[in-house]
Amino acid sequence: MRLKIVRKTSLLILLVLSYVLYYVPLTFTEPQHSICLGRLALIIVVDGAEISIVNGLEEFNLLKNYGIYFSNAYTVLPSATTPAHTALAYGTYPNVSGVVYTYAVDREEYHVTKENIPKTVSWYDQIMSESIVEVARENGVLTALIVGKEKLKVMMGLNQVADVLKILPSELAYGVYDPNIPIEARYRQDEWIINETISVIRSWSELIRSGEYALVIVNLPALDWTGHACGPESEEYYLVARHAFQQVLSLVDIIKAEGLWNNTLMFVLADHGMSDTKPSKMLLPSKDKHHWGVLTGIRHYLIDTGGTAAFIYLKDKRDLEKAVKLILKSNLADAIYSISPINSVNGTLEDVGLNSPFAGDIFVSLKNGYQFSYPNEGAHGGVSTQKIFMFMLGGVISSKLTYSNEIVSIVDVAPTICEFLGLPIPESFKGKTLNYFFAPKVSLKVSISPSVIELTDSYAESIILVNGSVEVPSKLYIYVDEEEIKSSDISGEFSETVSIKVEEGEHTVLVKILSDGKVIGGATSKIFAVKIRYLPLPWNLIYASIVIGVLISLIPLVLLIINMKRKKL
Repeated sequence: MRLKIVRKTSLLILLVLSYVLYYVPLTFTEPQHSICLGRLALIIVVDGAEISIVNGLEEFNLLKNYGIYFSNAYTVLPSATTPAHTALAYGTYPNVSGVVYTYAVDREEYHVTKENIPKTVSWYDQIMSESIVEVARENGVLTALIVGKEKLKVMMGLNQVADVLKILPSELAYGVYDPNIPIEARYRQDEWIINETISVIRSWSELIRSGEYALVIVNLPALDWTGHACGPESEEYYLVARHAFQQVLSLVDIIKAEGLWNNTLMFVLADHGMSDTKPSKMLLPSKDKHHWGVLTGIRHYLIDTGGTAAFIYLKDKRDLEKAVKLILKSNLADAIYSISPINSVNGTLEDVGLNSPFAGDIFVSLKNGYQFSYPNEGAHGGVSTQKIFMFMLGGVISSKLTYSNEIVSIVDVAPTICEFLGLPIPESFKGKTLNYFFAPKVSLKVSISPSVIELTDSYAESIILVNGSVEVPSKLYIYVDEEEIKSSDISGEFSETVSIKVEEGEHTVLVKILSDGKVIGGATSKIFAVKIRYLPLPWNLIYASIVIGVLISLIPLVLLIINMKRKKL
């Protein structure tokens, strides 16, 4: 009985093995395409970059090869890190965003309170409008903030949320205002920021290529700290500036290597400039940084906004005209803006977008060389450091444009990025969109028929019909899997037949549109190539199985004969 079971099991195993060995399915690898269906918006701020210094750098001028350079770009007042980054991310001026400096005073509350020393308000408590990070997250865009300073979390808005938040570790930011720290330590600050940015972009690159949209905001802090510590005309400032732009160029190379450049919009700009100052021209004594001797006899509170400018909050707002006269008499100011019109000043706070509840009654900008309360070799905050550099780079920029002398502002960045990412532009955004510098973009819809192709062989050439619709701003070229199918002034719907080579399995058909050599639209559609199989019987293996089975069945007979012979003996 046991021998019968052994014979049947052996035969069954051999038959199964014969079938498995015979049937080896063909495999098909989906083609890899370089087209990117999503979009990447990137903002890089080179903190404290003085345009008169950096515009002579070779690395700076190399960026002009990748897009448009704006020669007449300006930041807001105060020309300082916190209000400038707020204007950048909120697309508006302090009178709308509310944020006038890292900390401030509620002007009206100070007028009515009995206290001479007012309560200060943090940047968070000054926020009055919506940031681009909030708008992006509300609409499903990936967001990352990679910055050198904790206070730049202001760019995330009231919600204080981003998909990725990276802040320079404190051990790398130690002693930044010390002019004697090694230059390599300053290099490492920007290197850390760029390396973290590269890590984020690489981790998202496949998502972006597949159709996701992303916003990444970066702050390179080293140049600002070097400017304060060593001055904008120092060798250290020059070296750190070169290194910063080298880092930006390396990031461009990474974006290209990841296949994202054609769908990238990249702003590279300064938040403010840097003027040369001397500690000997510091106006406020170290013991009292909030009261200016020029205003003796007037109760007030002063907040230094970067070194070369300050807000002056008056205890009694009726002292406004008297305070302005004293400041003018000092001959220290190059610009004065007041809460209400006075003939002798440059204008009102409203004129320069500064009429926030947290701005002082007076904004004072000092003449070159002077600073209020910090013994720095370089400072900013006033009108002399308002002019900045700005680049708008990326594959989405028209290749016909490389330079513009149009007057642009830091507040134009956010609405332009909203336009690029297809986001709604909040009413609070007061900047203009610079979308007229974009290369033409189209939205392409396609369908492929037949969606299933029957193959007579494992590899064949097949005719498919490509149907689609496109809105055309200029002459376009439509390709299907690298084969040009149409090149003309296409508008509306199109239908073309094309021959493609397919293998058995799933096949991704890529349709892309080119203009001026750039991919400006694309879509994919799946088709399935199927081969009907008629499995022949594996006769050779069956014969071998029968022979082996017969041999196995003879084993008991042989054993029986041997046993019988032993018994006779």
